Amino acid sequence: MEKIQRAPTATGESVSEFNLNAAKVRANTTLAGSPNDIFFDVIGVIHGGGGNARYSVNAFSQILSNDRASR
Repeated sequence: MEKIQRAPTATGESVSEFNLNAAKVRANTTLAGSPNDIFFDVIGVIHGGGGNARYSVNAFSQILSNDRASR
């Protein structure tokens, strides 16, 4: 517990900044295997003009799931 209290001072961050950054790192690590989270920033970025981009995340996730299941 003492290390947790000293760590923000060592990094030059406030306690809340340190905790937020630690939570982000843990969330990224925890969700690293999820196809939705891996490609979240890029899925749906390309617009096909038909308004279907919102469905691309589900379709792409299904493709990845099927690919993984077949291995």
